[in-house]
Amino acid sequence: MTYSIEEGLKYIKSKLIENTPTVIVSIFIFLIFSTIANYCKNLFISDRIILDEIDTNLLVNSQIGWLLYYLIYIIGIIFAIINLGVNISTIITLLATFGLAFGLALQGTIVNIINGILFALTGVFSIGDRIKIHQISGEAIEGIITTVNLLNIVLLEKKHNNLITIPNSLIQANMITNYTKSKKSLYFTRSES
Repeated sequence: MTYSIEEGLKYIKSKLIENTPTVIVSIFIFLIFSTIANYCKNLFISDRIILDEIDTNLLVNSQIGWLLYYLIYIIGIIFAIINLGVNISTIITLLATFGLAFGLALQGTIVNIINGILFALTGVFSIGDRIKIHQISGEAIEGIITTVNLLNIVLLEKKHNNLITIPNSLIQANMITNYTKSKKSLYFTRSES
């Protein structure tokens, strides 16, 4: 059975007219979720400008805001597609596959981000702190923190006066001495007898 171009166009036109209300409702669902996503993001993200120092609470709030934004946005897309009559199991399977591939590809980055959030929440260190990272193998790194973000910190190394970028996962895996946040310093002297 062959179809002419005119018959094909008539079929497409009839399907468009038949499904127009469903498409309009799906677009409306997506717009509602998009508005909710923007509102949630704006609840957490401030427009303050930070010049010299990172406010760790602002950093965490910013990340939570963006996470909620994308999560609600994706949920809106899924609901709009479901409303169009697409099989949801196919969508979930595709999302799970892409999520697994994405997670495996960015495993190190995700670990650094999680550690960065934990460091920001606990306040282990901040810009201007003098710290020493005791590495399990090799010599210790000592310096002053110049930058803190979700992926790494930047130290102004004391020994050679170099800027060193250290991933958060390396900091988490090693012992850290924060000389700035120490309650009191202990000095030991050796008595000569």
